[in-house]
Amino acid sequence: MRNGRKLSIGHGADRRRDDRTRRAAATAAMNLETMESRRMLSAAPGIRLTLVSADTNKDLMPVTEGMTVNLASLPTRRINIRADAAGSGTLESVRFGYDGNANWRVETSLPFAFAGDTKQWMNAWTPGVGGHTLTATGFTGDFATGSAGAMTTVHFNVIDNAAPPSNPTATAPAAPSASSATARSSSQIQILWKDMSSNESGFIIERSTDGTTFKQVGTAGAGATSYTSSGLAASTKYYFRVKAQNSVGMSAASNVVSATTSAIVANPPPDQPPTTPTDGTRPGASNTGPKNLAALRASGSITVTQDNAVIENIDVTGTITISAKNVTVRNFRVTSSSGYCVKVTDGGSATLEDGDLNGGGVTAGVITGPNITARRLNIYNSGSDGISAKGNELIEWCWIHDLGHLSSSHADGLQMTSGSNVVIRYNNFDMPKNVPGTKSNAAVFLKADFGNIDNITVDHNWMNGGNFTVYAYGVGSNTTTNVRFTNNEFGRDYQYGVKSFSAASPVWTGNVWDDTGAAIT
Repeated sequence: MRNGRKLSIGHGADRRRDDRTRRAAATAAMNLETMESRRMLSAAPGIRLTLVSADTNKDLMPVTEGMTVNLASLPTRRINIRADAAGSGTLESVRFGYDGNANWRVETSLPFAFAGDTKQWMNAWTPGVGGHTLTATGFTGDFATGSAGAMTTVHFNVIDNAAPPSNPTATAPAAPSASSATARSSSQIQILWKDMSSNESGFIIERSTDGTTFKQVGTAGAGATSYTSSGLAASTKYYFRVKAQNSVGMSAASNVVSATTSAIVANPPPDQPPTTPTDGTRPGASNTGPKNLAALRASGSITVTQDNAVIENIDVTGTITISAKNVTVRNFRVTSSSGYCVKVTDGGSATLEDGDLNGGGVTAGVITGPNITARRLNIYNSGSDGISAKGNELIEWCWIHDLGHLSSSHADGLQMTSGSNVVIRYNNFDMPKNVPGTKSNAAVFLKADFGNIDNITVDHNWMNGGNFTVYAYGVGSNTTTNVRFTNNEFGRDYQYGVKSFSAASPVWTGNVWDDTGAAIT
């Protein structure tokens, strides 16, 4: 009681507590908003890479520039690569690139694993023997958004050599016996030899233009009996000899063999496809691939550096890399276990005809590069995509099938993320969804992730499968324009539908169901 009046203090205290609670909540919300803004504006850190066992989830070694990974010396061949922050900054996602595929995978949660993970346990992956390039870029936002950190690029080599047994009486290997040199084109000569020893670690190939002064031009592994010398001048005689080597020393040189490269042949006029294909002419096993299998001759990976070169009748184990203009490759086969089957570098251009391209079930894709004409190719067995288009391409009469064998893949028959001026016609994209061992995403996938896409014609193809069979999307300020889907026949083995387009829809006319001929609107 005060001055005869009763005071009530309970409700006033409650109101003051409520006010304090509301002010605290508002302050916390502003702090969270400020922290999120700072997170999105802060720079992402650089990336540190570590090789990890997929059997134990334990670190094996750092992944560093120029390193050699010997699969035979690792405790397991089931491995993965983890990306970690190198320095301060916010790291919310990582984009990996691999062997020319700049968008190999985007990881948005820990651990940031190159081959993915299952509930934070590393997925298993085994790289192919040979040279590889891995890139990793950190981002401050999910799904490679926000600020990007510096890209980490690592070139590494993979070998599979068991340690030789201890031998205190080891000797240098015996000299091989060279048996022949044969010109395979205007820029290539293949050398064959007999391996006369059992203790070599490899071979050295030497070349001469006068038969007297030789210099090393290549190497081959233990047990090898052939080598293809590339980048040669047309109509020129070359001399070759071979030496074996091991840790003790080098053998004497083999006998000398020689061959003369052929003259440059003008490119033949392209075959003209019929105006309107029918079901009977659908690309498949009978009308794609090499026309003359008996003419094929074995070869390792080759690099073409001479403009206007014509390469034919080769059976490559590895990769054909084209770094020259107006190159023709025809009647050929490529089987790859790492990288692409065919790679055209920036500035190069090529016509590929009548080829069998087998991705070995592990490659990121089968063909990549700009300025390509691909005709009557059998493209299959890729770990991920079929063709990675870069612009200025004609793809016709090809059979594209059996893709997406890697567990992390979203395989596209043809994928394009920037570029222009592409014609895709008379092809058979056979990529049914839910086939065991494959993961198809789309027959034709156009998404402007890395630049504008413009002037694309997709005409008179047979297309089946994928989540959506065809996609066409712009991304942010990057646009996808002047795209035409005309007169195509579609199967029904898709997951969600035939097409998925962004607001700027492509031209869509004359497209029908393959089984009924009814129009698809």
